[in-house]
Amino acid sequence: MADEFTVKAADIIMEGQTFPPYGNHMFTVYRDGDSFRVNTDNYTAEDGSLICNSHYDRQLCGSVEELRNMTFHEIEDQAYGAFMDGAR
Repeated sequence: MADEFTVKAADIIMEGQTFPPYGNHMFTVYRDGDSFRVNTDNYTAEDGSLICNSHYDRQLCGSVEELRNMTFHEIEDQAYGAFMDGAR
């Protein structure tokens, strides 16, 4: 698996930040085909796309409906998990 991958700007759904007790970590939610993922280690390229570290990335949900039904707390929890995955 490559350490970095690119997400098109059009696939970025939201950006946010976790809060204690989840620390203070920036995160990005993006579309990956029909599912959605969250990443906590990335930067924006000149063309607006996102360059993401694959180690700080995890599945968030499998559909738009699931995403709509998620609370911010649930998204924040998964974002923290993505951060911890990468930190291991």
